[in-house]
This record gives sequence, structure tokens and C-alpha cells, in this order.
Amino acid sequence: MNANMLENVRWQPDKQNLRFVCSGLSAKEITTVKEFAAKHNASYVNQFDHNVTHVIVKTIGEQNMANSTLKYLQGIAHRKWLVSYRWIEDCNMQQKLLDEIPYEATTQTDVVANGDGPRNSRLRNKDLFEGFTFLCIEPYDNVSLNQYEDLLSATGATVVHSFEALDKMGGLKGVVIQDNIHDDKTIEYWYRTSKAAPILVDWIVECIGHYKLLKLTPYSPCLSPQDFCAIGYPRELIEEDEEYSDNE
Repeated sequence: MNANMLENVRWQPDKQNLRFVCSGLSAKEITTVKEFAAKHNASYVNQFDHNVTHVIVKTIGEQNMANSTLKYLQGIAHRKWLVSYRWIEDCNMQQKLLDEIPYEATTQTDVVANGDGPRNSRLRNKDLFEGFTFLCIEPYDNVSLNQYEDLLSATGATVVHSFEALDKMGGLKGVVIQDNIHDDKTIEYWYRTSKAAPILVDWIVECIGHYKLLKLTPYSPCLSPQDFCAIGYPRELIEEDEEYSDNE
């Protein structure tokens, strides 16, 4: 048995304590999931909590591609099974609990080559945002401050609640904001005084969805690659351009 197979076995939830939540399903499909849960002595919840074992999602195609809803991201962040609704259908058809791996969702994406975020997180041996400190600044669209903070904490980041606390931290620091909310002068002031990069929340969503650190520059208003380097961000997180290269 190879290492990946061992990891898959290690992280399978206790079949006696199954707990389901759904994302992107129709009312009829949700009813089917609830009936399936009752049949297998599992619990069903309407909102994600830390005891959830499976997030049942709507998927398309052979790759089981799914949208990055809040519940989807919560499942990835907390190392849960993200499985296609087809898992429920096939389990019902065969009248037994099937292996989840063939049904594991992938993140629908135009950003990176593959969307194996759920698997990457479930089998991880290092947290995604280890070494990062983030301060989240409201408002956000559709997701609460506490929900974003939970996503960041679950993926290894240190979360602080004030600029005073952020100022005292070392390492890579970011201020997580919604696009088109804060003016450039305010953002530049945060950068100068806290030595922290203003980062659009879209970067957090994409990184968690793929469980991979993506290039930062497209997701940070006002900052140049040189600005990132000046506060300690590594080259591999910065998009290279003609004015910023190893030949300078």
C-alpha cells in the first residue's frame, strides 16, 4: 500500500459518526440526502460546523468540478470529504456506503491547471497559510468577518483583530479586504505603517479552493512587485513583469 493510500485510510471518518451538509443542491436532492442520512444513522445539518464529515456538492463532468461556495471552502479548510451528489445516488443504488475517493470534488477553475484542492487539503502535511498573519477588514460580500477568520485559522494563519496587534507581528502580513471598498490612500497608509500587504479576499478564496498559494500581484491593489519584496514576500508569490526580473 503506497503512502497516498495510507493517508486516504487514515483520514476516513468514523462511519458511525457521519454528518452531512449540502451545497448547491436542489430541494429534491437535499431531501434525498436527508433520507440517506437517516438510513445510515448519520446526522444532517443546514450549516457547516466542525463536526461535519461530508460536504455533498453539485458537480459537473468526469472531474467532479464544483463551485467554490462558502460551505465548499469550509469543507476544504477543515479537511472534510467534498463529494459529488453522485456518491449519494450510487450508495443508494448499491445499498451500501461506497469509497469516497472516486467521487471527490475538484475546484472549477480558470486559474490553475488542476483543481484538486479538496484532496490537497485532506492529505496535507502542512497548513496552507503557515507563517502568515492576517487582519480582516469589513465589509465583505455574502460572507461574514467571522467566517473568513475561521477559514484562515483553519488553514494555518494567525488572525489578529487590530492594526496594533498586526504591527507587533513578524513574518508575512496581510490586510484582507473586499475590492472597490477602501480608497488608495488608506490602503497605502496600511502598507507603510504596518508593513502589511493589502490583499483582496478573492486571493484567499482561490488559494483555499485549490489549496495552493497563488501569485499575489493580481490580487493586491496599489502594490508593485518591489513593494511586496520590501516587506519580505518571497519571489515565488510575486508575478514577474518586464520591470521586475532577475536580470535587474
